[in-house]
Amino acid sequence: MRKNSIFVVVVIFVSFTLVADAGVQKLGVMTDIHWGNADDVGYVTPRDGIPKVREAITQFKADNCDLIIHLGDYIHSSLIDMAIIDQMNITWDDGNDSIPRAFVLGNHDMESGYATKAEYFAVATAEQSNLVSEQLTAGASGLYYFSFNTGNLHHVVLDSQFGADGTPYGDPCFTGNEIGDQTVPPEQLAWLDNDLATADAAGKKSIIYTHQSIGSGGITAIQNNTEVQNILKGHSVILCVSGHRHESWRGYIPGTNKDGFRIRQIIADGLANWNLEDDPNNNFIELHVDGVSGMHAIVGYGGETSDELDYGDSLDPTYPTFLASDGARHTVDGVAYLGSTVDTELNGQPRPLALGDDNDGNDDEDGVTFTSLIIPGDPCATVNVTASTTGLLNAWLDFNADGDWDDAVDQIFTNQLLNAGLNNLTFPVPALASPGVTYGRFRFDTYGGLSYTGPACDGEVEDYTVVIGEQGCEAVFDFDNDGDIDLSDLSTFVECWLNENPICCLADYDTNGNVDLKDFASFRINLVQ
Repeated sequence: MRKNSIFVVVVIFVSFTLVADAGVQKLGVMTDIHWGNADDVGYVTPRDGIPKVREAITQFKADNCDLIIHLGDYIHSSLIDMAIIDQMNITWDDGNDSIPRAFVLGNHDMESGYATKAEYFAVATAEQSNLVSEQLTAGASGLYYFSFNTGNLHHVVLDSQFGADGTPYGDPCFTGNEIGDQTVPPEQLAWLDNDLATADAAGKKSIIYTHQSIGSGGITAIQNNTEVQNILKGHSVILCVSGHRHESWRGYIPGTNKDGFRIRQIIADGLANWNLEDDPNNNFIELHVDGVSGMHAIVGYGGETSDELDYGDSLDPTYPTFLASDGARHTVDGVAYLGSTVDTELNGQPRPLALGDDNDGNDDEDGVTFTSLIIPGDPCATVNVTASTTGLLNAWLDFNADGDWDDAVDQIFTNQLLNAGLNNLTFPVPALASPGVTYGRFRFDTYGGLSYTGPACDGEVEDYTVVIGEQGCEAVFDFDNDGDIDLSDLSTFVECWLNENPICCLADYDTNGNVDLKDFASFRINLVQ
C-alpha cells in the first residue's frame, strides 16, 4: 500500500467573509508525514517530514487557521529514535503562533516492538505548547480519544489503533495485523454515543477525525465501521475526516444523520507522488462547512479535483446569491439536478437578467420553461420543470417586484414532488402582481424544506428573469433598475447579444427576432443621453 506524505488545508465556515463569529473557522489538516531516518522506503521519503511540516505550518499561519490537526502516522516509529522526535515537535509547534493543535493516533505511530501508545504520546506531546487541553487530559488518563469545541462545531478524535480483541497497537501482547485489524472498542463506542448526545443538546454540529476511514470498506477501513456509522447517524454529525489510505476520496456515509442530512466522508490526500520539488498548492483543498445545516463543499487548488457548489445568479443582495448573503447553494452529487446538467461555482454569480450562470462557459440553466404568459389574476399559469430524478421542488417569483421573495404569495411551489423527466406544473398568479420584469428562483433537491437562501445537500438552484403581463418583451434599457443606463446595463446588453435566452427579447428593440447591431445602435443612443 502506498503511503505518501501530504498536507491539506481545510476551511470550515458558515459565512464567506471571515468575521468575529463563532461559526466562522479555518482548520489546517495534515496527514501521513511518516517522519523517520530514511531517504526512501518505497512509498514515502521519511526524511522529508520536517520540511514538509514546515511548509504546511507556514501555509496554515498565512491562512489564519483557527485549528491545526494531524490525522495520524506523524512518524514512522520503526525508522526513528523516539528520543529525537523533539525536532519534529518543535517544527509542528512553531512557537511563533497561538493556533491550537490536536493529533490523531496512526498505526505507524506505535508499531509493535518500537513504541507503545503511552511512549509515543509522551514524546509526541513534548515541546508542543499549543496542544488542546482536552488531548493532554485524555492522554494523562491513558486514553487517546477526546473531544473539544470551536464555536458551533464539535470536534471528536477517535482512536482506532486496537486489534479486534481490544489489544492496543504497540502493546507487546498484540498479535494481530496492524493493517487490517483496526477497531474502535465497545467502551469507546459508548463514550462516543454519549459525547455526541451532549453536543446535540448544546446545538452543535460534530466532525469526526480518525486515522483509518469510517465510511469505506476493505482492510484500510475501521473494521467495525458499521457500528461507528450507526452511532454517527443518530446524531448531528456532518463530516468524517481521515487519512491512512494515501489517496484522495470523497463520498458519504450510508444513510443520513438525525437531522436528515448525509454525512460527508473525506479521505485526505493530494498528488500520489508529491515531493518537495512539486508545487505544494496541488496538495491543498478548502472545505466549506455550514455548521448550522451540515452543508459543505470541497474547493480544489492546483491539480486537485474540485467538488464545489452550485449557486444562483439573481441580483444580490436584494435576492441573496453570494455566500456572504447566505445565498442558495447546493452540493453537486451528479444525481439530483434540474434539466440536462449542473455545474459548480466558487460563489454566486449575480447578474442583471440572472444570466451569470448562463454565461460562465457552461450554461446549465435549462430545467425550467414557462409555457404560458404570466398574467395577473391567472389561476393557472403553466411551467415545465425537468428533473434528473425523483425529488422535491421549492420555487419563488417576486410578484410585486419589490426586490425580495419574502411575501407569502411569492412561493409558488412548496415541496412539490417531481418525477424524473418532464413535469407539467401550474401555479396561480396574484391579481396584484406587478407587470414588468421580475426574478424567480427554483430549487430542487431530494430532502425538501428549502428556503430561497441557505445550503442544500444535493440538487440544483436555477434563477430566472420572468416577465409578468401582456407586454412580454417591451424594450428595456435600464436592466438593473438603478435609474441610470450605464456600463452595467451595457454589459447586460452584450450578454443578451451573445445569449439565446428568451428573456433577451427585451433587448430586441426593432423586434426583428434577433439582438443585433441595429439594437446596439438603439442602446448606444440611450447610453449617452
